[in-house]
Amino acid sequence: MKNIFNSYKILLLFAVSSVQLFACQSKPTATTEDAHNHSHEEAGAHAENIAEITAEQFKTIAVEYTSISSRDLENKLKFNGALIIPNERKATINSVYAGSISSLLIKQGDYVKQGQVVARISNPEFIQVQENYASVSSQIDFARKEVERQQLLQQGQAGALKNLQNAEAQLKALRAQQASLRKQLQLMGIGANQVENGSLVNTISVKSPLNGYITQLNSSIGNFVDPSVSIASVEDNSNLILQINLFEKDLPQLKLGQKIEFTLANNPSQSHWAQVNMINKSLDANRTIPVHASVLGDKSGLVEGMQAVAYVHSGSSTQPSLPLESIINEEGKDYIFIDQGFDKAEGVYKFEKVEVHKGLTDGNYAAVTPVKTINPQARIVTKGAFFINAVLSGSEGHEH
Repeated sequence: MKNIFNSYKILLLFAVSSVQLFACQSKPTATTEDAHNHSHEEAGAHAENIAEITAEQFKTIAVEYTSISSRDLENKLKFNGALIIPNERKATINSVYAGSISSLLIKQGDYVKQGQVVARISNPEFIQVQENYASVSSQIDFARKEVERQQLLQQGQAGALKNLQNAEAQLKALRAQQASLRKQLQLMGIGANQVENGSLVNTISVKSPLNGYITQLNSSIGNFVDPSVSIASVEDNSNLILQINLFEKDLPQLKLGQKIEFTLANNPSQSHWAQVNMINKSLDANRTIPVHASVLGDKSGLVEGMQAVAYVHSGSSTQPSLPLESIINEEGKDYIFIDQGFDKAEGVYKFEKVEVHKGLTDGNYAAVTPVKTINPQARIVTKGAFFINAVLSGSEGHEH
């Protein structure tokens, strides 16, 4: 019995040893597997940043190169703004008196000068005002003669003082009435001498209060208008203002008389200039400071309400820079492509994609700081960078 037990014990030990030996032989060591995986990951990560294009593609896109170089870049503060016309250079054209429009001498878009006749208004009451003036003027002549007669009588003690006083009061009242009617004629644009000569008119002229362009035409011939009804609107854009809102922190960068560069949304490639003439002394509801700058130079094609992007120049600095066409923005990050030469074995041109931090932008150049050290003489793609990035992006989803 004892011999049988010993035999089972020997067989059990042999079986356990065999299983352990088989497990050790069939499983690689942890160190070997980790090293293999790490090497594979490094190769994959490196391949993801290398773009390859054929010789034919290289020739088609005509790749061009540059290198990072130091350049003086001007610092610009950027603000959104709009063109406005000061209220004192905008006006509505109204008739001082009520009447029907008998003629309209303007159309929308016309340029008019201050004092130019833009419409004529007719009303029978205009005749009545002129008749009243003519009547009062003739009464004044009679009243003046009566005062002179009473003065002579008073000097000869042949007349009563009361009569002289009444005559003088009557003359004074008539002269006041004449002055009032003359003022009405003046507002109508009718000369007093014209009325005194018997030349009465039943129309009055409506004139533009300032130089400018007719921006709105609100009436037509035959319409009845009164002083509360606008016939047209006129605006003088010779005093166009660029209005921007400055943040508190940027206030020290701006001063009266300083020039501001700006572009318009409809033509961002053309620069215009304006000169600061007003910096508000208080913050608005958004805690910004309104700033006005008079637009300089030719204002042709500039209209109130146009949206603008303004740039306040605040000095320059020398920084390593690249042309903007060299820098590719992708998912919020900026990259450049560095030439890796032609691989004869594979027959392709290779380019390494390197992340950079883009800084100050001035014109067609921007300051750049690569996230890793690169050769100062490295050739960086300018023309063709977008195509190379598209090739790289298109190849990332394929297995090799």
